Amino acid sequence: NYRGAEQVSVITPGVDTDSFHPSYVLQKRKEERARQKIPADETVILFVGSEFRRKGLDMLIPLIPAGTKLVVVGKGERLGHYKDLARRSGTLERVLFEGHSDDVRRYYAASDVVVLPSRSEAFGMSVLEGMACGLPVVTSANAGVSSLIHDGRDGFVFRNVEELSKVLERLSDPTLRTRIGIEARKKAERYSWDRTAEQYEELYYRVAEQRKGVTPHR
Repeated sequence: NYRGAEQVSVITPGVDTDSFHPSYVLQKRKEERARQKIPADETVILFVGSEFRRKGLDMLIPLIPAGTKLVVVGKGERLGHYKDLARRSGTLERVLFEGHSDDVRRYYAASDVVVLPSRSEAFGMSVLEGMACGLPVVTSANAGVSSLIHDGRDGFVFRNVEELSKVLERLSDPTLRTRIGIEARKKAERYSWDRTAEQYEELYYRVAEQRKGVTPHR
């Protein structure tokens, strides 16, 4: 905040649009599905995060439709609680708890949809990474990354469990997933790390000029 609220600049984290890329997904999809023992024709929802409760995993588990797998990547708290929840919800066989991974890209490669149902989230990198991979993404309105999404065009933003359930049902349509994924990639290209660095540089120049009492011209 510099000289009042009108001077606030919001710069989001960036994403490596070369590493997280649709071509990587296409190249590795068959291999990663085989490694995770997921049939080629099964829809896969990906959840990435290590604070399961804050990130809303409990909201997502009961909603996994038949013919769909939920892959959970991250070392969350009370893992037994979430396995019990899946058991009680009748979705245990549809949920794969993969734990921590040093190479999360392999999970994007095997997935069809990325979901972040956070109760609170400053940003939400898994959503931007999913978009960069050309995957449709679903996030709660409580995540900062939701401000980047044009709802229904390059991703989906939900506000309650009912909306989340309806979106997951819609994304069972592969044609819709493809269309949304293409637009998601286009949006992610605007948030590369190169662009983020440029924004910081522009901000530094602007602040320096203002402190000198010079009207910014960059």
